[in-house]
Order: sequence, then C-alpha cells, then structure tokens
Amino acid sequence: MEISDISMNLFERQAKMADIEESEWVNHLLALLPVKLAEQIIKLHEDNLADFEFVKVKLLERFKLNAEAFRSKFINFQRPQGTLWKDVIFDLRTYLDGWLESPEVKDFKGLKDLMMADQLKKRASPEMKDKFLDTWSKFCYPEAISEKFDDYESVLRINKKPWTVKNTEEK
Repeated sequence: MEISDISMNLFERQAKMADIEESEWVNHLLALLPVKLAEQIIKLHEDNLADFEFVKVKLLERFKLNAEAFRSKFINFQRPQGTLWKDVIFDLRTYLDGWLESPEVKDFKGLKDLMMADQLKKRASPEMKDKFLDTWSKFCYPEAISEKFDDYESVLRINKKPWTVKNTEEK
C-alpha cells in the first residue's frame, strides 16, 4: 500500500468515526486538500463530483508513480541526515521494487533489458532526451532505444547544413 493509499484509508476511517455521511465525504476531503489539487477535483464532471470512490481513484491516479519515477528516486536517493540505515534500506527497496514492477520485467532477461535501457538513457544527449520526452518512460528495450537513437542521429547528420565558404570578389 502506497502512502497516498494510506492517506485515503485514514480519511475514510476518520469520516466513519465522525459519523459523516458518505455523500458528504467529497466536500470534507476537498476542504483538506491543497487549493491547486482541490481545483483539479472541482473541474471533474458534476455527475462524478459527489462520488467519493471516483474522486478517490482520480486522486490516486494523480499520485501514482510510474517505473521511470521510481528509477529516478532509486538512482538519486540520498540518505536524509539522522535517518536510520534500516529506513534507508526500506526506502531503497520500495523504489527498486516499484521500478522493477514495470510490465516489461517478468524474468531475468527483462531485468537485464531494463538495466541496459537505463544505461543507454544515461548516455543520451540532452537533445535526445528533449526530443523523446513524451515517450521516454516507455523506452524499456535496449534494441528499440538504440534504433531510435541511431535514427535520430542519422537524421541530424542528413539535415546538418555543410559549411559554405563565401567567395569574396576582389575589385
């Protein structure tokens, strides 16, 4: 269970203990959310706005981390000062498990492909990262990544304008 799931479950328990009717849960939840997040919920279709389960799903979707986000958290993790090493292991294991739970990792070969893809992504130029930003997290197979990178570089070579030297005429 993720932290966002725990928060929603905690809200539900407290709402039940306070004898708040389920039809009022969304209103109470909106009052507890940061303004920007509450505004996004308010923009939902009116028919769904009173449905707590629908709102809950939308909120959880918003905070669901994808494999790329878990990879980044795992790679860039730094131990907060004063944190126990046991807690560091827990955090790192959570991030690694989230990264490895991507649909592409089903066996050892999938793990190797994921690690190779990660190495290729690390070596990509900033221009490549910008070019493929929308699909970057979907690149999981090293062969597909290398093909895209090779295609990108070949197009760059073709479109590169050769240096031209202007001849100056002497009078």
